[in-house]
This record gives sequence, structure tokens and C-alpha cells, in this order.
Amino acid sequence: MTTLKKFFSYNSKPTAETFPELPDAVVWFRFVLAILYGSYLGLAQVRGGTNVIFATNIILFLPTLYCQLILAADTDSYPSLNFVGVVHAVALMLLIWIYFYSMSFADEEAKLAAAASTIMAMAGGTGGDGVVGEAGNVDVMASDATAESVPVEPTLPVEETEF
Repeated sequence: MTTLKKFFSYNSKPTAETFPELPDAVVWFRFVLAILYGSYLGLAQVRGGTNVIFATNIILFLPTLYCQLILAADTDSYPSLNFVGVVHAVALMLLIWIYFYSMSFADEEAKLAAAASTIMAMAGGTGGDGVVGEAGNVDVMASDATAESVPVEPTLPVEETEF
């Protein structure tokens, strides 16, 4: 509790001797920012690479500005306060963004899984056990699927070359 109290104390002027837990608190602050911003991007179905740059700027500079302007911390007394936890927080933001973005397209994901199952069954692989039904839909739960039970389209003969 004292760590949080020190972290949210206005103009407390911490140094490495008075508040050695500040880098850990900054890492957790960056993680909270990553979770919030990644959730926003995923739930709003936002796309684009500029958001990664913007998120990196938020994750990098907002805690740094907080330490300098609100806490008035002596950042020179900490060895790596400016960049501690940035890469992990950006990775966490990307993970959460991708998770929530993918969850909003569950139907397309199911279609992709069915198509992959069909391809694996047609190729005789061990990765899928789906059967193509009458309407072309794949029954992924069918357990009696074999490569022979899936209709295979004829292939064109391939010319042999010297390569």
C-alpha cells in the first residue's frame, strides 16, 4: 500500500534512495495503459499500423511525463526509468488488441477452421477430421472422416521440367 501511496503522491520528489520501487510501479502503470488502449483498439475494431506507433508513444511518454511533472522524480538517479517495461507493455497491448479484434469475427474464424479442416482431410493429413456435407458445409465433429470420404477435384497433369 505504501508503494501505491508513494506513486500517487503529488510532487513527492522521489529518488532511487527514497523510492526504489518506482521502476516497478512505472512498469505496472505501462501495463495498465497497454491493457486499456489494447482493449479499446480491439473492441472498436480499429486497424492500421499507425496505432502501434501511437500506442508506443502513449506507453513510453505518458509514464515518463507523469514521473517528471506530477511526481517531480529525479529520473537521473534511476538507471533505466525511461524505457523499463516498454517492450513488454507494447507486446501486451498488441496481444490484447488482436484478441479482442479476433473475438469480434468469430463467424469468419469458424469458416476458416472449417476450410482448413477440409483441406487437411483432402490432403490426407492428420490435422483435420471434417467431412464435407451435401451443401458443401464441413461437419467438424464427424469422427468417421477419411481422405476417401471427401470428394477430391481432379488435377491437371504437371509438365516435367529440368528444374
